[in-house]
Amino acid sequence: MGGEGVYDLFVSRTHRFRDTLELMLLALLLPVQVAAPIAVMVSATAALIVIVQDWRKVYARSAARLVLPTMLGIPLGLILLRVVAEP
Repeated sequence: MGGEGVYDLFVSRTHRFRDTLELMLLALLLPVQVAAPIAVMVSATAALIVIVQDWRKVYARSAARLVLPTMLGIPLGLILLRVVAEP
């Protein structure tokens, strides 16, 4: 792993840590059912801003390997949430 890969890993882990802190702080002020979606929207918005700013640095092939299964998995997960009964 080159220096750039280590930097990318550090930025990714830092971003996730910040997301977790935001959710915990929001959960102190709001019910978790409200805080979790807000934290997800903030995180997604921040990620979108980074992509818009640095879109030339995105490796399209690598990104496609992550985005395509995600786009298939989200509807499948939503279907399973509706169909599978809670214990």
